[in-house]
Amino acid sequence: VGVTRYGALEYCKWLSGKTSKNFRLPSEAEWEYVARGAQNKWSYKYPGSDNLNEVAWNRDNSQETTHNVGQKKGVDIGTGIIYDMAGNAPEWCEDIWHASYDGAPKDGSAWVDENTTSWDTSSRVVRGGGWYGYDYHCGVHNRRSVSGFSGYHFTGIRLAHN
Repeated sequence: VGVTRYGALEYCKWLSGKTSKNFRLPSEAEWEYVARGAQNKWSYKYPGSDNLNEVAWNRDNSQETTHNVGQKKGVDIGTGIIYDMAGNAPEWCEDIWHASYDGAPKDGSAWVDENTTSWDTSSRVVRGGGWYGYDYHCGVHNRRSVSGFSGYHFTGIRLAHN
């Protein structure tokens, strides 16, 4: 937590260099697909459950701090369990912020403009709730726009690889 988007990109670059995998930030579509249990449908209000305290560290139970990952019920995606998507720390996505999904890529790739580089200064998408969040902030649907230069003490990363 506490990482800017640019710090997250540097970490992806470093980790990719240390392994044989290409690590990156997930697209917003990838993030939501996993949050929905690898199903393209509305199933739960929060990633993994309709009971927020079952799946998320949030304003009601966090004691105003992050917690070790994996202490709450996770999201079963069929090939494994993914933890802490509903709460604990919101996560950077690769997409540039757009207020609606009109014109979004249909293939699940990140929504960036053709002239955009990974270091573009545009506001980016952050998904997931945090330890400070109310129930609305932790829902599968919640998304927000954050400057890539912001390193809020509560923003974290979740990596994808291919």
